[in-house]
Amino acid sequence: MIECKPCPQCSKPVMPYGRYLQEMAGTPSKKSKCSHCQTEVMRNPSILTLLSVGSFGLVVVLFYVAPRYVPSSGWAGFVSLLLVGAAGVFFLNFLGWLYVGWRIAPAPTKASTDSV
Repeated sequence: MIECKPCPQCSKPVMPYGRYLQEMAGTPSKKSKCSHCQTEVMRNPSILTLLSVGSFGLVVVLFYVAPRYVPSSGWAGFVSLLLVGAAGVFFLNFLGWLYVGWRIAPAPTKASTDSV
């Protein structure tokens, strides 16, 4: 079974991929709780590096490399580019879940919890 990086508190996998898709995908700064110890965790800042480099690579593939190899056959070429793009986004998301670590989320400060 494929497991994500471990929790910094309990050293067990933080969450399964299905839960990651529902809660964390697309929001690198969001907090979530570990499935095992209920510690609040968030993604390491390196997730932003993965997303930016991966997005740049995906854009290069979609707009420079793929049009040279996909035949210009109208809708078929367009649909194939969309499928390559969707597969690339899914792959980046999966790599982020699998390889980017977690850190314990900072506790809210008293000033941020006080109402004005």
